[in-house]
Amino acid sequence: MSRVQDTSETRTGGGRDAASGGATVDNTGGGPPNPRTVGGVSTSAASRCLASPTRRKLETSTEQETTANCMPLIRETLQTTGISPDTCALITASWKPRTHKHYTTYIHKWELFCLEREADPLRSTLAQALQFLTELFPRGFNYNAVDTTRSALSATVAIKDVTEFGTHTLSQRLMRGIFNKRPKFPKYLQMWDVSIVLDYLGSLSPNSSLSLEDLTLKAAMLLALLTGQRCQILHHLETQFVRVQQDAVDIYVNQPLKQSKPARRQPDFELPRFADVSVCIVSVLQEYVNQLEKLREGDRFFMSYRRSHTGVSQDTISRWLRVVLI
Repeated sequence: MSRVQDTSETRTGGGRDAASGGATVDNTGGGPPNPRTVGGVSTSAASRCLASPTRRKLETSTEQETTANCMPLIRETLQTTGISPDTCALITASWKPRTHKHYTTYIHKWELFCLEREADPLRSTLAQALQFLTELFPRGFNYNAVDTTRSALSATVAIKDVTEFGTHTLSQRLMRGIFNKRPKFPKYLQMWDVSIVLDYLGSLSPNSSLSLEDLTLKAAMLLALLTGQRCQILHHLETQFVRVQQDAVDIYVNQPLKQSKPARRQPDFELPRFADVSVCIVSVLQEYVNQLEKLREGDRFFMSYRRSHTGVSQDTISRWLRVVLI
């Protein structure tokens, strides 16, 4: 079975931005341009757009992470209506962190689009917003990527004479045309045979003789199969909420999930002991907890099997599952 490095990777949706390598600002008058006079735009968002892509790449990773999380355009759009900064912070918290991450990718493309046309990225027209979505299509963006961009614009930009861009008739018609031109169907049309995976996991025995790497992959795959949940649940598991007992494993999730809603109960699981010890989740997790007892750093249940033994990202857990399936 092939192995991959146990490090987290951060990936962004959509395609490669062809325009990100060549956007420039004409400054023939000498001296730095005044961000409050370029193209008649009088917002701080326009001044951010004046920074070249090359300069953006030279920013520190900490600054880039802060920018990706604060969604500056959404906050500025709200503040222009007189909403206080504290209220803006609570409103922007309504989006999950991964939504922030995905939106920021397309908001940056929108800023470059407006910069090239000397337009205000906070206030636009319906024609400009539709043109922005249209230009993504020939660059290879699929339906899901363009739809995410539409959602980002709907949450960020004030469109003249339009209450909500995402539900406008022309916006919906444009998305239908993109789907008809480039249909998006489920990636997998057939269910894979779970017994093949269980047979492979059963061959990794006895549990006490497994390396920490094999034991980690086995535990993650069994939990994914038995709970039938997204990888984010495995990522959010904490040691104090995973109770490994003699006859069962009780799992509680105390972190907000993608599907979490007010007044909806968080998922919890009770996984009983199985007769076949080689694929019994109780036996596997008992051995996993014992091996990590003296190595564990932090509260995350799933830890890196590398020397650091720290919590891993959701993408890393997803990669573990792919490794087992491959």
